[in-house]
Amino acid sequence: MIFFDIDGTILNHDKAEELGSIDFFNLYVEDINYSKQEFIKKWNYLSVKYFNKYLSKELSFREQRRMRIRELFNYDLSGEQADEKFNGYLELYRNRWRVYDDVIPCLEFLKSNGYRLGVISNGDLSQQLEKLNNIGVKKYFNNIYASSEIGVSKPNPEIFLEACKQANAKVGEC
Repeated sequence: MIFFDIDGTILNHDKAEELGSIDFFNLYVEDINYSKQEFIKKWNYLSVKYFNKYLSKELSFREQRRMRIRELFNYDLSGEQADEKFNGYLELYRNRWRVYDDVIPCLEFLKSNGYRLGVISNGDLSQQLEKLNNIGVKKYFNNIYASSEIGVSKPNPEIFLEACKQANAKVGEC
């Protein structure tokens, strides 16, 4: 069994987030008190800050999204307004999802040579499944695991051990 990560391994998340955030900036340029470069820097900082709070279980997946947007707009938004803006960003981000150039040839080679393929991700399972479907690679993976379902995140060894157990795969052979 060969396990892959999604963001930064299969999907070029950094580029999608950068381009999606620039699209978002352009959409709300009148409401944002930053230059484009300051905005990108702030966006990246908030993305890491609040996603880490989600991984450490301080915030839910939805709460980390809300807090990122609320801080970006100086907390002048209700939860519902933050959801609406974040959903707008998500649409822009989704439009930028792309696999790295070597992903499809690699997955084709591995699958055609009999390897079982899986995913272990720190993301929310529903969003990660959406990514795999959207970029056309879900069909390559027999087993897909996310920290949102297993209850621990990488690099905690438990997520890897549980994924192997659920996949009925020997740890030493993964």
